[in-house]
Amino acid sequence: MGDKMENLIKNYKQVQEKLKKIVSLEKVKKEEPIGYTTFGFPIEHYSLGEGKKHIILEAGVHGCEIITVDFLLQLMEEMSNGKDDKKWNTKEYKFHFFPLMNPEGYIISTSAIQALFPKDADFMTLEKICKNYYIKYRQDDLDSKKVMKEINEIEQEEERMESLALMRRQLKYYQEIFKEIDYTCIPDEYQELKENVKKIYEKSKIPKGSLQIWSSNGNGVDLEENCEENKRYYLTKEEYAKLRYENININQVGPIGCPNKNKKKFELEPENKAIYQFIQELQKQEGTIIYISYHSTGGLIYYRSHCEKQKKQEFNRKLALGYQEKTDYTIMEEEKENCNEVIMRNLVDGHIKIELSPMGGNPIGPYGDIKGNYLPTIQKNIEALKYMLEKIF
Repeated sequence: MGDKMENLIKNYKQVQEKLKKIVSLEKVKKEEPIGYTTFGFPIEHYSLGEGKKHIILEAGVHGCEIITVDFLLQLMEEMSNGKDDKKWNTKEYKFHFFPLMNPEGYIISTSAIQALFPKDADFMTLEKICKNYYIKYRQDDLDSKKVMKEINEIEQEEERMESLALMRRQLKYYQEIFKEIDYTCIPDEYQELKENVKKIYEKSKIPKGSLQIWSSNGNGVDLEENCEENKRYYLTKEEYAKLRYENININQVGPIGCPNKNKKKFELEPENKAIYQFIQELQKQEGTIIYISYHSTGGLIYYRSHCEKQKKQEFNRKLALGYQEKTDYTIMEEEKENCNEVIMRNLVDGHIKIELSPMGGNPIGPYGDIKGNYLPTIQKNIEALKYMLEKIF
């Protein structure tokens, strides 16, 4: 792993370098990109194995969920370093890796992180910065719950609305940490992306200190929310996110929440078009398709319980239970109907969503305790995937 934080929190170029090293081990194969983003970044696809049971492993859907990219890179490396292919049963399985589904959002978020970190700071200093961010992030959650409770108890509507407006003008603790960092931290080599982020900041009232939690793609669209079922949110009204994000309007293009960049018509973002088309092509082949989506924080396993077919519902729960055996994560039934993962689940035979780190605070909070949180998170999830495939599927 090394003793430098840059070995854990990689920028886009460092991710590409890591992927080249993994491919050079001559087990994981680099496939043709399944598509390209609005600003020309490839949506990269890697594979391992030759079986008829297809395992799709997806990370980096949300740009600020950097630990998911880190995890998938380490998983790919682990699978490449093994001398015995039977360990991952590559005769029976074919693994499809999508280590960075949202490269634009990842570039935006990691640019802000690198701008915050002091140059040449030692590992312990950087870990302390991450720990402090985590603490502030947690305090924002607690304060938000308290303040919202107090506001809801105000009887006069006019006074209540004034209190809400005041709350939304105030920066959160986690935003204070990044308040001096804006779009200018994005490297000039990504000039077109940088200019678009600038336009988004000029158009939308985005609080300072929000660049690092950029979940959306370069168009300011949340890929998970980008489905036609969310068309009622076509930038037609103000609606704010919950808890520590409650001063961010999620019906405007920006760091989180917005489902669509076009007010007049719905459009799938190119990242979602690409993964839909990939899965549809995979359906033409013989075999079973399992789709596992990795998200960043919560220590949770979500499975789709409301399926058209009872058999699929039972299979999803079986996958979740198998994965849980090697973690202490809580299993949750996924009730959300209006997101892209729900749509894709209907295309595959089985699906679970994993929220990796029990320690929250996107993007850097999970790195605030390397020995107590980060390392166990990576290891237990590698073991959980392997166990699920061996014992359940």
